[in-house]
Amino acid sequence: MVDESKMGPAFRQRIRKALLVFSFVLLPITFAYISCPIITEGASQGIATGGLVVFTLLFIGSLFWLDNRGSVTPSAPSRS
Repeated sequence: MVDESKMGPAFRQRIRKALLVFSFVLLPITFAYISCPIITEGASQGIATGGLVVFTLLFIGSLFWLDNRGSVTPSAPSRS
C-alpha cells in the first residue's frame, strides 16, 4: 500500500520546487545543446543533432493540438 502521508500537497509541492530548481540550473546547458550553431554545424557534417530533433518534434507537434475533448485536431480554425 502507498503511504498516504507522503502523497499530500506538501510533498507534491516540494517535488515541484525541486524540479523547478533543477531545470533552472540546467537551463544554460539546455540552451547550449539546442542552439542553432550546433544544429548548423551538425548538418554540415551530415549529423542529426539533438537540437534538430527537438525543433522537428516541436514543429510537428505544433501542427496538431489537443482540444477540450482530448482528441487530436488540426490547429486550423474551424468555420462555424
